[in-house]
Amino acid sequence: MRKIAAVLGLGFSVILTGCASQAGAQQTFKSPEKEMGQNVEITGYLQYGFENRNLFPSSDWKADFRKKECVPLAIESENQSLVAAAEKLSGSKVTVSGTVQQLLSANDLSTSFCKDVGIMVKAIKPATSK
Repeated sequence: MRKIAAVLGLGFSVILTGCASQAGAQQTFKSPEKEMGQNVEITGYLQYGFENRNLFPSSDWKADFRKKECVPLAIESENQSLVAAAEKLSGSKVTVSGTVQQLLSANDLSTSFCKDVGIMVKAIKPATSK
């Protein structure tokens, strides 16, 4: 019963089940650190390539990047099938699930991530239209 309660009570306002608010999704893109340690599922526009491994709320990722409205995505290098899926889906609308965590320490510098806190990706799939 505790496991079911944990799944139902994720406390993450952006799990997209058709009833999540757009405002909640926007907040996650602006401040992913507020969901630290939580398992999440979020839909957005993926850029996954050299020096850009982020999820954005709109297809105008350059404008979103300038506004810092983005969520960095990390995939373990051993998970080559997931890396290949991200590369293939880059530029499209996707749904990503994973755990929000600190991806960079204060002394790290990254040209790929838009922020220090992002999602350690467990799954990625094309977004379904509603």
